[in-house]
Amino acid sequence: MKYLKEEEPITTSDGKSIKVFHLDIQDEPEVFEEWAKKFRRNYCSDYELEKMAVAIKISPSQYLKDYKLPSDDSRIGRATMSGDFGEILVSDYLQYIEEYNVPRTRYDRKVNKDTSTQGSDQPHTLDNFSI
Repeated sequence: MKYLKEEEPITTSDGKSIKVFHLDIQDEPEVFEEWAKKFRRNYCSDYELEKMAVAIKISPSQYLKDYKLPSDDSRIGRATMSGDFGEILVSDYLQYIEEYNVPRTRYDRKVNKDTSTQGSDQPHTLDNFSI
């Protein structure tokens, strides 16, 4: 949290004030690099990345781009990227700042990298009890 710097709030058209923060890590780029690795691991473990890149004879970054991370060259891919990344950031906040347990299996099991995992946000029922 020490890297989040508060800026001037934004006021919405209906008069609500929204806090704005930016991530300031210019003096410690290694912090961002470590966080980026943890962020990427939501989509692909180090083991999978190494094994799959070697197996299909492409670089790890190309494997991530082609098979794992949402694409930024289509509208649906950009929307998925925005949604996924937002959810991961909120999950990180809840897990590391608020100390909740947050399951991390939604992103590494996608069938299509450019769509969200369907049905994962729906409540499940068992014998008329909502869980």
